[in-house]
Amino acid sequence: MDLTTRKDQIIEELAGIDQKGIFSFVACTEEKALKKSRVSGMITPENLISVRKYMYATVSLGNNYQQAVNNRLKKEGKEKSFETQETYTMPVSNNGILLKHKEKDQYYIRVYPNLCHSFTTIVKYFDVNGVEITKEEYQRIKQEFLPIKGDSSNQGLDDPIMVRNYKVENVLWLKRGDFNVTNLTQEMINLLRS
Repeated sequence: MDLTTRKDQIIEELAGIDQKGIFSFVACTEEKALKKSRVSGMITPENLISVRKYMYATVSLGNNYQQAVNNRLKKEGKEKSFETQETYTMPVSNNGILLKHKEKDQYYIRVYPNLCHSFTTIVKYFDVNGVEITKEEYQRIKQEFLPIKGDSSNQGLDDPIMVRNYKVENVLWLKRGDFNVTNLTQEMINLLRS
């Protein structure tokens, strides 16, 4: 009997990739709402107790964060003086793609969604009932009902480089050439691309 889970298979596949580069990527994250609005004090509506965010993007993986920031600083005519700070993760392979939490048994995929200006990013939001939320509605909901996240950008860039860590189990699709990790139907991929 094979006890290897899908998550374990994905971790093994990602750890073995020996290439850097551009991937197509879909991740789903869920934001849990506050119990009541920070603006009006009203109780959060049932359909907004959590909001799912699907991101379809062309992303860069396997990069050296410090080097990427310093390269962009140079392009912006600034001193290359950025040094990365220690975080909650550590690399588990030489490819820079797969990370592991230092204290938990949690794995992440690190993506750089805006490393190149030609990258494509499409974000869709859905309430608990699967009803799509527009970007404008999401911004209003975020201000009123969702926890505020701090800005950790200290890069000194006019155009900061985004770095995102996604839990492996939240990655629904990751593809480059013949390499393909998927839990998405083609119908869902088409919806996210539209």
